[in-house]
Amino acid sequence: MKLATGFFLVLGALPLVVYPFVLLANIMGLAGQWSGNESLVLILISYAFYIGTTVYPLVYLICVGAAIVAVRRKSNRALGFALGSIGYLLLLVGLVAIWALVEQGISTFQGIQEQGNASPIAKCTPSSLVDGEDGLRTTGCGALEVGKTGAGVIGNPLEAHNWEFKVKSSYRMTITVKNDRKSCPTVRILDLSGRNAPGFDEQKPPICLDGMVITSFFYFNPSSNDPYIIRVFTPKTPGAYSIKIE
Repeated sequence: MKLATGFFLVLGALPLVVYPFVLLANIMGLAGQWSGNESLVLILISYAFYIGTTVYPLVYLICVGAAIVAVRRKSNRALGFALGSIGYLLLLVGLVAIWALVEQGISTFQGIQEQGNASPIAKCTPSSLVDGEDGLRTTGCGALEVGKTGAGVIGNPLEAHNWEFKVKSSYRMTITVKNDRKSCPTVRILDLSGRNAPGFDEQKPPICLDGMVITSFFYFNPSSNDPYIIRVFTPKTPGAYSIKIE
């Protein structure tokens, strides 16, 4: 028990070797200014990491002191106290992973915008203005090929976009919808007459977390090779999205 306790205390002390450099980086990070476009989640995670790594020496000293007292008292808790600093380090690693995911969301947002600029959603023809009687105003339409990606920006929850696509065989299709960290899009599938297409179960809107990119998957079993329309709308939060069918 003493050997294991000593091993984990030494392991927990290793990050202290680079602590002066970490402290300098944290000071610069905390003193830096934000552009104003960052999400609240990104800001909170970064500050949690800066503060968490700054106070690590104090956390380590508390764990060392508690472990030494437990060893002298011949308590079985000594190993647990020694592992406390390791657990704290793992928590910091988890924050880094979440931070990376949030920043990946930012790059995905930029990618969605680039896709939207390259292939902007077009005006609707009369045949594409079907709405399934949902009361939403169709503000954009486009043609979507299997395996290709489309993108658009919905201005408010009262708008919707129609993407017409054709199927070549009656196999199960996957519809992938990505948001831009801000919007929360969902879909319906209609036939050209505006009725709900058989083979698609209308689902509840996905739960979108502020500051995190959410990818939603929908599934469709077409009953014929007729053209269909994917109707994209944002019941709560508008914004940019990308959509792909495979």
